[in-house]
Amino acid sequence: MKVEEADARAAPQLSQEELAEKIESARLPRGPYGLFILLLCGVTPFLTFAISYDVVVRYLFNSTLIWVNDVTGYLLAALAFLGGAYVMSQDAHTRVDILVSHAGATIRRWLTLIDAILVLLVCAILAVASGYSVWDSYSR
Repeated sequence: MKVEEADARAAPQLSQEELAEKIESARLPRGPYGLFILLLCGVTPFLTFAISYDVVVRYLFNSTLIWVNDVTGYLLAALAFLGGAYVMSQDAHTRVDILVSHAGATIRRWLTLIDAILVLLVCAILAVASGYSVWDSYSR
């Protein structure tokens, strides 16, 4: 490979103005979205510390805190689902859009509608299954 080819493939150099603009655009959004992101970012270090603490205490002292397992499980689930909801609200999900990108506008709208219906169906099935599980747990 020639040096010129390697230079052509390298990341483009940004001017100071372009770099400043990129940094400015990377700031947290204002309002509830920014607070929501800060909440998610605050939960992550707590989860890391709590799980690490539980592992160390379990293997070194053969003891554990009962609440750590439950709390971290719920927080991990909340982090995944709330983070996914935020990403979906920003239309930033990673997608495999081979069909959609090569389709016309009408077909693209139909595919998007079918996608939304399938996601809603999966959510409904999960909600019903979770409801049965909760009902079963409380009835015992």
